[in-house]
Amino acid sequence: MTRLVKYVLIGLVTSIGAFTIWSMCHPWSRINCTTRYVDVNTGRMRSVRYFLFLQVSDTIINTDFATLRKAICGNFQEPEWHTESTLRGFLPKNSPQYAYLGTFLWQDTILIGLETAKFSGQEKRFIIESFLALLKTNPIAAQRFSVDCIKFANEHSSGEVVTNLPAWFLYTTTHSTSQQ
Repeated sequence: MTRLVKYVLIGLVTSIGAFTIWSMCHPWSRINCTTRYVDVNTGRMRSVRYFLFLQVSDTIINTDFATLRKAICGNFQEPEWHTESTLRGFLPKNSPQYAYLGTFLWQDTILIGLETAKFSGQEKRFIIESFLALLKTNPIAAQRFSVDCIKFANEHSSGEVVTNLPAWFLYTTTHSTSQQ
């Protein structure tokens, strides 16, 4: 091998090694990560991939929750994106704690609740709108709401259509719409 080839190989190995060490020391930097965002108006997911500080991809995904919301409540509004999680590229590790971390799991919990009990269309709409109103103002309360929703659904899984929701389901929707 010539001297030039050796220097090029040494430079390449050094660069790859430095990149790997940097990625391990700064796991959620935009050198190599994927950041997921939630649209608090609709429940959609946006996934943005970064590599070497450059945005490689930006994808908007209609979650099952967002699809159901669109079918029941109508078209999507202007998005309002909030960070849900940041995942590093190599060696998977937990995301830093964001207020909206776990939102997509909460949405799935509500969907399971909507499938467990037979809610009428109006009740489904109230549940979805209440969850999104809470998600916008108080993400922790939205998490509790999703757990309460599935508990309520389990209690009413007899097969009868649920047409009377308790006040805690409806308060957030009527409260948030009266403020607008």
